[in-house]
Amino acid sequence: MTGGYCFDTNVFIQSWRNRYPPDIMPDFWEDIEALARKEIVFSPDEVRVELEKIDDDLFAWVKERKCFFRPISEDVQAQVRQILAVERFQSLLNTQKNRSMADPFVIAMARSMNATVVTEEQRVAQGKRVKIPDVCDALGIPCVSVVGFMRQMGMTFRRA
Repeated sequence: MTGGYCFDTNVFIQSWRNRYPPDIMPDFWEDIEALARKEIVFSPDEVRVELEKIDDDLFAWVKERKCFFRPISEDVQAQVRQILAVERFQSLLNTQKNRSMADPFVIAMARSMNATVVTEEQRVAQGKRVKIPDVCDALGIPCVSVVGFMRQMGMTFRRA
């Protein structure tokens, strides 16, 4: 399968906690799960690992929904190596600050599968630590926010 949407860790965390909590917006989560079951929405296993470190009700929810996560293929591993070979992109893996380790895998999986990255990260000015949208822009990988994703998917939510 090619295409689809590769979710960054922060999509799950920020949507669950702040923007679309499941007690207020259960339809959002049901729709996302249905799209994952159709293999339209996915994340690399590294996103699951990051969510597991938090080990809260969000992780309990995703742990029961393995359809979201995909193993890292050899092509994705090769894409990660290519991405991190670019000096400016090496800050995606800042292990000294216990930063996200999934970011290059999200980008690489999207690139490998000709998919769109979905992240809540914002682009930064030149010279600052690079963010996912900056890398996507440089590599020609489509990148949208959760709201952009919902618009592209034609998702709407109304009161019952």
